[in-house]
Amino acid sequence: MDVEKKNPGNSCRRSWRVISVCCFSLIVVVGIVMLILALTVFKRRDPTITVTSVKIIGVSPKINFPVLSFQLNLTLVIESLVHNPNMASFSHAPGTFRVFYRGTKVAEADVDGGNISERGSEEIGSRLTFMLDSEKQRGLLGGLLEDVVRMEIEVNTESRIPGRFTVLRFIKRNIVITSECRVIIGLPELDVKERKCSDNH
Repeated sequence: MDVEKKNPGNSCRRSWRVISVCCFSLIVVVGIVMLILALTVFKRRDPTITVTSVKIIGVSPKINFPVLSFQLNLTLVIESLVHNPNMASFSHAPGTFRVFYRGTKVAEADVDGGNISERGSEEIGSRLTFMLDSEKQRGLLGGLLEDVVRMEIEVNTESRIPGRFTVLRFIKRNIVITSECRVIIGLPELDVKERKCSDNH
């Protein structure tokens, strides 16, 4: 009676085929899971910066006669909230706050860098002091006198903060978030009468 002998080579090849199929299936499953995570949990949403408060903490107006000239030193404190809605940390570099009067930049201040955890928020503040001088800024004289007659001064603020996302410690992406505000300052009280902001990201 003949006894059929098994070929060790065939058994080895079958084992390798099983291992290859398992590895391929595992790679496909991992790829699908990563794709789902990328489209849901790790889908990038731009952080937002919202100006929460604009306060005047220092005022020094001056009107000179007989040569009519006007000076106004004003210190603003701008408080903002930066929110990171992502499941990834957001590190921001030093940013800037700027104040414009009738299209002319009259003040600028730096904002410290920092790190915001996933789905976290950070409050940032900046103090800006600017001077409007009808002698040194003759191009603004007409508008400045017009504002004095109307008993209000309108300025625009702009914030700009660059940063970077870090996902799973090796996926990184740069982004810049900005916010712009229109602020109306009442005279002679020199308080904030109106503030309207928009976030751009």
